[in-house]
Amino acid sequence: PDVTINLGDWLEINPTISVTGSYEFTWIPFDGLSCTECLRPIAQPLETTTYTLSIVDEHNCTVIDEMTITVEPYYPVYIPNVFTPNGDGINDIFYILSDGEGLAFVKYFKVFDRWGELVYEGENFNPNNADYGWDGTFMGKPMDNAVFVYIAEVEFLDGTKKVLKGDVTLVK
Repeated sequence: PDVTINLGDWLEINPTISVTGSYEFTWIPFDGLSCTECLRPIAQPLETTTYTLSIVDEHNCTVIDEMTITVEPYYPVYIPNVFTPNGDGINDIFYILSDGEGLAFVKYFKVFDRWGELVYEGENFNPNNADYGWDGTFMGKPMDNAVFVYIAEVEFLDGTKKVLKGDVTLVK
């Protein structure tokens, strides 16, 4: 049956074969498949794709079936609005998060104070990585409680780019 998945998700294509004896099979297209030589590949298309499985048995009889995987655009990005860089190991870093696999990478992430001074900048990194987040310091010194603004550009697996803007409150 045809199925719908979110961008970045995957599924195993599991055809039911009733052919007896020897047979050869072909998957078309190959894009988004984990392998073309296996009968049950993992599919992770970046756009809606119709996969065709062609089976030829030992008597040269051919059976063809199709399955359409509809890919829904899914842009899962979460940027917190508060963080507490107080050294307790909980919520100490302000960074970009994503659930699912749809977010490919962060092109840039900048944080500014209320006077517009750049206090943090990161470029070309994967989401969900606290190593590429702001620790609440500027020039090696902890910042006071305040509201900061951020801007980030992110790119998703399908090539879609989004600019995200907002504010974050630093609370100790």
